[in-house]
Amino acid sequence: MNAQPIARNFNTSRSPLYTVTEQEGQFEASTQSQMQIFDEEPQSDQAVKMHPAAGRHLFFVARIRALVEANMDDETYGIDQLCRDAGASRSQIHNKLKKWTGLSTTYFIRSIKLQRAKYLLVQTDLNIAQVAFEVGFRDPSYFTRVFDERFGICPKNFRKRWQKAYSIA
Repeated sequence: MNAQPIARNFNTSRSPLYTVTEQEGQFEASTQSQMQIFDEEPQSDQAVKMHPAAGRHLFFVARIRALVEANMDDETYGIDQLCRDAGASRSQIHNKLKKWTGLSTTYFIRSIKLQRAKYLLVQTDLNIAQVAFEVGFRDPSYFTRVFDERFGICPKNFRKRWQKAYSIA
C-alpha cells in the first residue's frame, strides 16, 4: 500500500491560511497572500501583518521548518527527534501541519529537503550522491526517485536543464 497525500482544494467558507493544489502530480502549498511556504526565507512578519490571526500558525510552521533545516544533514534525524525538539507530540505536529499546510509531517519534511536539494543542484558542483547525503537521504537512488516523483525530472536532468536555461554564453 503506497500512501500518497490527498490534494484537496480547501476553498470553503472557513478560508484556511494554506491550501494545497495538485498540478500534474506535484503538490505546492500557497497562501491567500501568494506567499509560498517552501520559499528559502519564511516571511512570517509580513504574513502576520496581512493575517493577524494567523501569527501562531505561521510561527509554528516556521519553527518546525527551522528545526528540520538545522538538522537536515543528519540522516538519523526523524519525526521522533523533531517532536522532542519541538516539545510537542507526534500527533499534535501531524495534525497542525496537515491542517495548516495540507501535508503530513513526512511529506512536509521531504518537501523542505527537496527544496534544499534543488538549491544545491543549482548553486554547487556537488554530484547527485553528495547532494542526497547533504539533505539527509541515506540512499542516492531513493533520493533520485523521490526527486523525480516531486518535480517530474531526475536531479541530473534538472541540473542540466537549469544550466542550459541560465548559462551565460
